[in-house]
Amino acid sequence: MENIFAICLGSIFYLGGPLLLVMGIYYLYLAIRNPKMAAATKNWPTCEGKIADIRLIGRKSWMNNIELRYHYTVNGVEYTGKNLNLFPNTILGKDRLDEILEQYHAGQYVTVYTNPDKPKEAILETDLGDQSRFFLIWSIVNIVVGLFLVAVMVFGIVEG
Repeated sequence: MENIFAICLGSIFYLGGPLLLVMGIYYLYLAIRNPKMAAATKNWPTCEGKIADIRLIGRKSWMNNIELRYHYTVNGVEYTGKNLNLFPNTILGKDRLDEILEQYHAGQYVTVYTNPDKPKEAILETDLGDQSRFFLIWSIVNIVVGLFLVAVMVFGIVEG
């Protein structure tokens, strides 16, 4: 039994540390890039799109994920968009989730903002709301915990 515990603990350090570190770096990248990029999205060309599906993934809580798909056409090419804004479709707060699920529904026509350099990159909202601050804090937490777990793994601070 003690051996199984050591294997599980080792797995957390060997897999969890690098995973949290990489995830934290990616979220930090988004937290730095997206606020700068958000101003430019207001000037992206728009087109009409149609929502194919929007739904909550999991249970309603303070941090929610939605699945979103919408179709739009640019220069005769049809694309499928998946992003509400520049961040992953993580919605903070039950009130904001209710607002989004009330505002958007399947079959609805929407304005789609498309990146002029990459038309397959599209969003429905240019405002980032509280997501910038959340992703910055979340990235720092992931990086710190990931670095700790990697340090434990590399330097063998915990004996197994």
